[in-house]
Amino acid sequence: MQTEPLDDHDPLDVEKTASIPHSVELSSKLHDHDPYEVTLDKEIDPRNLPAWRKWLAVLVINAGAICVSSSSSMAAFAQPAIAAEWHVSMEVTVLGVSLFTIGLGAGPFLVGAIAELVGQRPIYLGSYFLLWVFTWPVAFTDSIAVYMIFRFLGGIAGSAFLSIGGGTISDLFTPDQVATPMASYVVATFIGPNFGPLFTGFIAEVRSSKSTLSRSIPISL
Repeated sequence: MQTEPLDDHDPLDVEKTASIPHSVELSSKLHDHDPYEVTLDKEIDPRNLPAWRKWLAVLVINAGAICVSSSSSMAAFAQPAIAAEWHVSMEVTVLGVSLFTIGLGAGPFLVGAIAELVGQRPIYLGSYFLLWVFTWPVAFTDSIAVYMIFRFLGGIAGSAFLSIGGGTISDLFTPDQVATPMASYVVATFIGPNFGPLFTGFIAEVRSSKSTLSRSIPISL
């Protein structure tokens, strides 16, 4: 049996044609939904916090980023004094900066994973505390080996502010609001390496290397 093509004037099944777009739309929504997407209630969504509280968090993160990044370059101006005091070559003293920078690069592999398990706040508090603790041996040790070891550990401890800071700011602000706070965070990471030598350069000229490094203890706070 051969069917003839429908003419423009043939009646259509309105119920069938009306249900097709709705079915396609519903199927599309179900297909696009990510089963692993996490949604938060309004009461606990950080994007619903007051603006002043969100910007206070940004200020703390930026201060931590400046502190950590400035600590990486603080030892640069102390290198001549370190070489003379511990009778080592300038190539060895450069390791004080290099090992701290390596710690900043290696730390996020550990810090980022732990932050996903325990949350970001404990990571920030722990990073502040450990950076402060590891700065004491750097400032007061009489051993070049201890100095190098704790410079590396200090870099790992401080890496939280350079690894999860951007994620924290993204969690606090909506996509149309995040540009300004994120820009301030990026600027803070570049200010630190310039601020460190500016703060410690003149100290190294008139005081010992330990005086220069001990001044980094209050900065780490």
